[in-house]
Amino acid sequence: MAGTSFDATRNSGDGFVAAFSRDLGTLDYATYIGGTADEFPAATSIRALDDNSFIVGFTAEAALPAAYISAGSAQTTFGGGADMWLGKFTNLNSLNWGTYVGGSSAETFNDLEVFSDGRVAFCGFGVGSLTEVASAAGRSTGTDEDGIIGILKADGSAFNYLDEIGGTGGDRINDFEIVNNLVYWTGVGANGFPVSGSGVYQSTYYGGISDVVLGK
Repeated sequence: MAGTSFDATRNSGDGFVAAFSRDLGTLDYATYIGGTADEFPAATSIRALDDNSFIVGFTAEAALPAAYISAGSAQTTFGGGADMWLGKFTNLNSLNWGTYVGGSSAETFNDLEVFSDGRVAFCGFGVGSLTEVASAAGRSTGTDEDGIIGILKADGSAFNYLDEIGGTGGDRINDFEIVNNLVYWTGVGANGFPVSGSGVYQSTYYGGISDVVLGK
């Protein structure tokens, strides 16, 4: 390997990320990421900002070692249950910043995308309550799963936006794309998912376990 890994020690259930040369002929960097508990389902999403900078996200089922959480990050304390974790690496051997995202219950990370100015949009789902920031969509009460959508500042220091979105059933946000500075997302929703009113393609939940949901 061309560089020193961030974490060369394997714990049970760690995530693993790697970077290859552009022709895929050389493994430049590879590293474990995680603590002594499971990181499930491993490192779920990674985005390259350039040849040497990467944003990574995964779900941590217990508090991570101190090296994973930077001072001044958006959330420095493990909330409990399971938390999302996002971090920015240089060459996968130096952590520029890392932050938790989560409350006292379980949150699961699914995907991330990066705006041209470096802000990080991310999504997933959870069963607890988060401290929302500039939220608009609204969530149900109760203990069912609700989708989570958030946007972190480029340096990971605060949330520009953090919202739980869902109805009275189980809801998840699974995937993101950014087009012309707008976030498009998709996932699954059940009864009571908050649609945006008249004019949408399908405003009625037709039953079953869940329906596909799309949003902007």
